[in-house]
Amino acid sequence: MAGSCPPTSPRWVFMCSGCDRTSSRSGPFWIGEGSEWRKTSWLEITAAVCRDRQRAVAVIRRAFQRAEPDRLVVVQPLGGSQRGHEMDIREVARNFYATIDTQDWDKLASLVSPDLAVHLASANPIGFDDWRKSLTEFFVGFPDGYHVIDDYVSEADKVVTRGRFQGTHTGIFHGVEPSGNCVSVGVINIDRVENGIVVEHFGQLDGLGLMHQIGAF
Repeated sequence: MAGSCPPTSPRWVFMCSGCDRTSSRSGPFWIGEGSEWRKTSWLEITAAVCRDRQRAVAVIRRAFQRAEPDRLVVVQPLGGSQRGHEMDIREVARNFYATIDTQDWDKLASLVSPDLAVHLASANPIGFDDWRKSLTEFFVGFPDGYHVIDDYVSEADKVVTRGRFQGTHTGIFHGVEPSGNCVSVGVINIDRVENGIVVEHFGQLDGLGLMHQIGAF
């Protein structure tokens, strides 16, 4: 396979032989159909598959340094087995949080159900519009904020992410003037995924620790 064009089998994930993760997602990757191919990113491949799971053709080829044929192994079609399903919804979660961090709300809207239910600290779930307002207010306080995900655990249609939210307090947040402090607080999220999009989101963040780190008390 060294030096050859990307294979044309539709919707296959390629993995490094002996690894249990898709080959590092550092590329280069190709996306296309038939004889038409171009280089692309792992994020774009994930987004293409999520947009149209039935017709998407996303063939991934990792160019290994030694490029030995037996080091590139077809594992399964996307969504074709339990392991493939777990990989798939984890990539949905990765793309989901990466999009939140870019603050691209239009793109985020395309990654969730129109009937998205968001469960935060309040007892009653909220919809996408109210959640977007909450996120916008959050990023006013921490414009450079981003997620660091340490663990992904998936089962059936749910994926749990555990990590931290990090950022710099350079804007007003809940009435607290900018302190310039760097914050790092624990977050645990659960997302329910159907047909490649998030239909329900549960989010828990160490709010007390966050307020303490920005000097609110």
